[in-house]
Amino acid sequence: MYFFFVFTVALQENVCVEAVGYLLEELRNPSTLAAFKADVEDANIFIGSLIFVQELAEKVVEVVEPLREKLDAVLIFPSMPDVMRLNKVYL
Repeated sequence: MYFFFVFTVALQENVCVEAVGYLLEELRNPSTLAAFKADVEDANIFIGSLIFVQELAEKVVEVVEPLREKLDAVLIFPSMPDVMRLNKVYL
């Protein structure tokens, strides 16, 4: 199984963390792809792993790349090179 997660973190006095997970294959469904895009738009952090199917990797890049600078972090474990280029982690 190939998973990726979208995190939204509210940094206030009381911390709130929401994690939404998807199976990569679910992105073939247009309504799931739209939900994924909406979740990434609202997220602070994107984590992905094992994205090796070209068609689906292109969908992830299409959604995440325009939002990369807005995201606090993008962490992608071994995946296709185009997806790995999205990594963004500050220490």
